[in-house]
Amino acid sequence: RITRLKASALEKEVLLTWDSTNSEINGYIIEWHDELEKDPNKRSWDRITNTTKWISHKGIFKHSKCYNFSVYPLCKDEIKKPTSISIYFHESVPSTGPQAEIENAGTDYAIITWKEIPEAERNGVIINYTVIYKEGNKYLEETVNSSILKYKLKTLQPNTYYRAWIKANTI
Repeated sequence: RITRLKASALEKEVLLTWDSTNSEINGYIIEWHDELEKDPNKRSWDRITNTTKWISHKGIFKHSKCYNFSVYPLCKDEIKKPTSISIYFHESVPSTGPQAEIENAGTDYAIITWKEIPEAERNGVIINYTVIYKEGNKYLEETVNSSILKYKLKTLQPNTYYRAWIKANTI
C-alpha cells in the first residue's frame, strides 16, 4: 500500500514521493494526464523499481495546467490499487475573472453573486475571492472563502453609485 503521496512542481519537471507499507512491492507504475483530458489513450506511463521517488522528464508539463498522477504498486508483477494526487504545474492567475451580478439590492445593501470560473480557465487552485467595491475615490475590499459565491455589501449610502467586481485568487 502507498501512503503519504506528495507531488511537487520543480522548475521543469514534477517530483512524486511516497511511502510504502508493503515489503512485497517490487516496482511501481506512474500514470499521469492533463486533468481536462478525457481520452484514456492520451495518458502517459512510466515504470520504476527500487525507489519511492519519481522525477518526470524535463519539459513535458505545461504551466498553469492541472495534472492527475496515479502510482500503482506492483506485487510480483501484479498491478495493485493506485494512490492518486493532482497538482497544478506552476499556478498562475486565472485567465478570466468571475462575472458578478446583483442578486438583490436595498437602500443600504447589495447582494453580489458570481459563478465559479471554468476549470480550463482557473490556472490554479482558487483559494479565495476578493470582493472589491468603489465608492467615489475610496476602494473597499473583502475576502471570502472559495466555496462562497455571494457576498452582501452592507452599510451602503443611499443614492450613491458603487462599482464592484470580484477577483479570484490562486495560491
